[in-house]
Amino acid sequence: MIYKNSINKLSIFSWCLYDFANTSFYINIISIYFALWVVNIMGSTDRIYAFANSFSMLLVLIFAPILGSISDKSNKKIKFLIITSCSCALATSLIGINGLKIAIMLFIVANFMQQCALVFYDSLLPSVSNTDNQGRIGSIGVALGYIGALFGIGISILFIDSIGYIGIFRITALLFIITAIPSFIFVKEKININNDIKTINLYYILHDIKNSILNSKKFPGLRTYLYARLLYSGAINAFMVFGGIYVSNELGFTQENAQYVLMAAIISAILASFLWGSLVDKIGPLKSLKIDLSLWIIVLIGGAYLAYAEIHIIYSWILFNLAGVAISGIWTTDRPYLLTLSTPEYVGQFFGLYSMVGRISSIIGFFVWGYITDGIQLGRPVAVIFLAITILISLLILNSYNRINKKVNYN
Repeated sequence: MIYKNSINKLSIFSWCLYDFANTSFYINIISIYFALWVVNIMGSTDRIYAFANSFSMLLVLIFAPILGSISDKSNKKIKFLIITSCSCALATSLIGINGLKIAIMLFIVANFMQQCALVFYDSLLPSVSNTDNQGRIGSIGVALGYIGALFGIGISILFIDSIGYIGIFRITALLFIITAIPSFIFVKEKININNDIKTINLYYILHDIKNSILNSKKFPGLRTYLYARLLYSGAINAFMVFGGIYVSNELGFTQENAQYVLMAAIISAILASFLWGSLVDKIGPLKSLKIDLSLWIIVLIGGAYLAYAEIHIIYSWILFNLAGVAISGIWTTDRPYLLTLSTPEYVGQFFGLYSMVGRISSIIGFFVWGYITDGIQLGRPVAVIFLAITILISLLILNSYNRINKKVNYN
């Protein structure tokens, strides 16, 4: 039995505001300032930063199923959200106090805790919504996430010259926890009296993962899609994480201009999200996903070309605005496509596979970037070309399967 707590606008806004906190952390720490600090200020390499990202995602891959079960079985989601969020903010605020090695360790902790917090945050959506408005409330969270990204970059532009990178880390940690606090206080978790955290068993967790993989055979096109996602998701995540370094170090942007071009890309993503939503409704998520992956190939090949060509900087601005459009597209198209490949009773299982594939692909994508740039020293433009080829292969995999002409067996 579930006791339904009353849902009010304050609890909805507080839940959505956490997306603001999460995205400001992602853009400031993972995508831009910590990455630039590691490579440009501390004189380290892409490979070291790639290792830090891969290792933290490996930890998430290992512990996420356990945390997911805790989230499902526990009536203390808010408590776990508070612990993981505060741990993330604390680790972030301490980055830079004692050299690069300690900073990398703190980053791994912060990134891991942030990813863990998202498990509990996502599971609280039913506590602030019902089946009729979950999509709308989720979209409000995404919108606030975009605003959080803009705010994070904007506040950093204002203060980075006076407080430096380490100061930005601390401001980001403070911004993260301040905007997360309302969700700790005002989101009221729906209590299920049948939940019992003592029933969590590692064997059953692994058994559920095995069943999800076996059940995926029943749905034509699902495994093909997951194979494709294993390729394109890792490539896109790698470019998003190393995009700040690439803009600054390969395309000749100053630190200030690099911040502005990334801000412009976010604005393009906001505007394009409405267009992608309409496109998905009009032509379907699969065709929309293929269009977006094609756009990603253009963006990546163009980005590699711009690193070698001596052409006007305006083309870099145009390219990264297209990258913003492409980022928005991938967030808008691939989840709806997964829903078309499943039936309602398997959606939870397959979203678990979806997340697991995404984490594995990120680990591989970060590792490959570091190996190409510093391991075999071919440089960042070659790494970008490799990412484009990876996405091209994923597009060919999707094209190899024509779901319309297949008979779906749901038994």
